[in-house]
Amino acid sequence: MEVMLIPLLILFFILVAGFGIENTFKILPPLIILGLLIYFLGWIAVKYFWIILPIWFISKLLSNKNKGSSSTYSRTYRRTNDDFFNSGSTNRTTYGGTFNSREEAEEFFRTFFGRGFGQGSTNTGGNTYSGYSGQNGSSSYQRTTNTYATDKSKYYTILGVSKNASQDEIRKTYHKLAKEHHPDKFVNSSDSEKKYHENKMKEINDAYENLTK
Repeated sequence: MEVMLIPLLILFFILVAGFGIENTFKILPPLIILGLLIYFLGWIAVKYFWIILPIWFISKLLSNKNKGSSSTYSRTYRRTNDDFFNSGSTNRTTYGGTFNSREEAEEFFRTFFGRGFGQGSTNTGGNTYSGYSGQNGSSSYQRTTNTYATDKSKYYTILGVSKNASQDEIRKTYHKLAKEHHPDKFVNSSDSEKKYHENKMKEINDAYENLTK
């Protein structure tokens, strides 16, 4: 007990020298409580060390075992709604999730989108589906379906060129059609004719932009 009092007295005088007597008495109660708490926990740790150590070791082993057996799988499917011939637009939505097993991941998406998923690409009603799967530890699995490719036949038709046309041919045809349908040539025309050539010019510009990317 006397051995413990000497360091406490030294600490007390250090606090008085650093903070003053009044401030020392203000912070002394919480310091005493903290010291008792540390002393009590230390006493328990030392006294029951032979029990605490095996419990900690077993929990560590179980934690590592669970971590190894609970590897998760991720799977993502991409859905593309192709509406080029109606609105000239493409909407792409990606669906994904993390699952406990590969089978669970594939079953989920097959239930959600149809039994054809995971067996190559699926095309239904203008929709193109594709997907890939992730890894589990050192072993990995991957399935990639057909890559989505934009159908550009519409743009070749608008410009009136073949699918084998060179970039130079496409550029020359574009300039020719642009001069032919430019709105400035139809300033004095009827509203319906102006509207027709404006829409035609938009189609030509859109086709040229997509074929020269």
